Amino acid sequence: MQLESVEPSQRALATLCYAIEYLVRMYALVATYSQRGAANIRSNRRAVDFNLAIRGIIYGHEEILAPGERLMVAKNNYYWTRGHQQVDFIANGEVAVVERIYGT
Repeated sequence: MQLESVEPSQRALATLCYAIEYLVRMYALVATYSQRGAANIRSNRRAVDFNLAIRGIIYGHEEILAPGERLMVAKNNYYWTRGHQQVDFIANGEVAVVERIYGT
């Protein structure tokens, strides 16, 4: 159904139904994550929504980035390892943990 083709009161009801359906889906995904520790997501948009739901519901994070969060490196990086003897570069696929955030 196209929202533009319905009356304003019906449009509000359709929007409310969509929001409820969205919340039910997010809570179901979060429940799956809580039980199994992983969930299969098939689109980038749903993955973003899922990650935001996990951050808000399970971990209580509202910030963009918080200490203790794990990040996956998406591109090899040679810049941040200059001057460190133990690490040559940060490789794609590695996991990093946020220790602290400066400037907040």
